[in-house]
Amino acid sequence: MELANLHVRSLGDGVNSTGMEKYLRDLGGFQFGAVTKEGFKSVKNEEWIRANLEAAKDTGWWTYAPKAPFKGFDLNEEITKVLKRAETMASKKGEDSEKVFIDVAMLRTMRALLGGAPIQGDDALALVQKLVPSNVLAFPSVADAKPVLDEAASVAAK
Repeated sequence: MELANLHVRSLGDGVNSTGMEKYLRDLGGFQFGAVTKEGFKSVKNEEWIRANLEAAKDTGWWTYAPKAPFKGFDLNEEITKVLKRAETMASKKGEDSEKVFIDVAMLRTMRALLGGAPIQGDDALALVQKLVPSNVLAFPSVADAKPVLDEAASVAAK
């Protein structure tokens, strides 16, 4: 049992240690203790092991319980999940609500970007100022920023 425990613990992160544990439990007759981290605590009787030995030999532990294949990644889907969670947290009530900070301008801008809706100018300006504060002049509104932006655009056009 010590050797089986050592083998399972020595598997690296990229290796399916769950498959190894399941293989040793189902086909090797090893039994876990009360706490899984304690490792294998006992082995089934000799007759059981003899009856299952051939099946264990014919099955590679690495194929016994393969991990689920990579299902891909969808950025829009992940952002949508985060936005839904943020909206849920924004409506949180009670004493835990003090632990929740939601930047409403960022939330509205991200929702608009994801949904293809027009972005409110003040929200976009506030978001840009928060994300890149050292490169952006502080303006209270888009209307206040417009003359400076127009001047910069005319200089760039020359």
